[in-house]
Amino acid sequence: MPINSDLAYQMSFASYPDEVAYVDIWKSIDNRKLIGKRLEKALSLAGTGANLVPVYVDPQIVDLTRKATPLVELIPRVANRGKSADYNRITALGSVGAKGEDAALYDADDTYVRLSAPIRYWYGVGRVTGQVLAAAAEYIDAMNQEVLMKTKQLRYVEEHAILNSKVTSTGVPFNSQGYDGLLTQQAGATLSGTLYTADSNFTDLNSALEISTVRASVTQARNFGGEPKIIVTDWAGVDILKGLLMEFQRYVDTTRLAWGIETLSFDGIPVIGSRFLADRGIGFGQTTGTYLTPDGYRWMMLFDTDVLEMRVLQDIVFERLAKVNDSDKFMLKLYETVINKAPEFNAAIRRFT
Repeated sequence: MPINSDLAYQMSFASYPDEVAYVDIWKSIDNRKLIGKRLEKALSLAGTGANLVPVYVDPQIVDLTRKATPLVELIPRVANRGKSADYNRITALGSVGAKGEDAALYDADDTYVRLSAPIRYWYGVGRVTGQVLAAAAEYIDAMNQEVLMKTKQLRYVEEHAILNSKVTSTGVPFNSQGYDGLLTQQAGATLSGTLYTADSNFTDLNSALEISTVRASVTQARNFGGEPKIIVTDWAGVDILKGLLMEFQRYVDTTRLAWGIETLSFDGIPVIGSRFLADRGIGFGQTTGTYLTPDGYRWMMLFDTDVLEMRVLQDIVFERLAKVNDSDKFMLKLYETVINKAPEFNAAIRRFT
């Protein structure tokens, strides 16, 4: 492309005469201010020239609603047939042992119990108008952006459901069509006033947390046959536990999990902070200041992931919906339920500071 020398000259010297000195200390010539004033009369960003400069929007869109969803990834996802997740538990063993010579032989039956959890159905619906698709084409693929955001939102709902109850302590639904999360399955299937019905390895502390309390909960789970592999609490709970550990040791151990997740380690057990198990709301589904946990207290969950499963009838699927106007509408759907096959192998601590 040929260089426009006249334009280049004008950008530097405006209308100052060619081949005329503008700085010559021997002749006391300094016309730089004069050139500057002439340049100010040209188009500038402070004047009408601003209208000629296009706006370039940063292609990176910062998502202020972003939240990590570790349990969606850490809990095994298991293919499921049918509209319910059915499984058996052995709850008692038959009597066996030594007998005398020629003693009578009796059957020693074990006790099996069948449990079932219904599959629940989750949806996310989005729509992008034809005008947005056309106008934003040079900046972003609006449809892909909308699908991405609805996928994230569905994962946020899933993470919340995995942990919490589908109703609050006062019976107000978080999502009445959802499943009860691991918190409720561990600490009682029903709500009674503001308290859960006590269940397996459930400690209602109502006081300051101590290291001995956490270790006692780990021991409870182990005595029943479990082996806690992760500890889940809110981030304030992580800080409390870290502070307790630092009273006894200068360096707090960390553990690296899958996908680069690095966490605090308590006696070799990874401690995961969840924004969906918060003692105070963080803007998911509720306004700031409302409780996220069903009863409004801080929780610490100790999970043996060998007995946790996300039973999936159908993982997230994208489908276009009927086109009835100048827009493209779609839905994302997910059929699943979370189950805790053996609450006895896990433990929970509630109401600690």
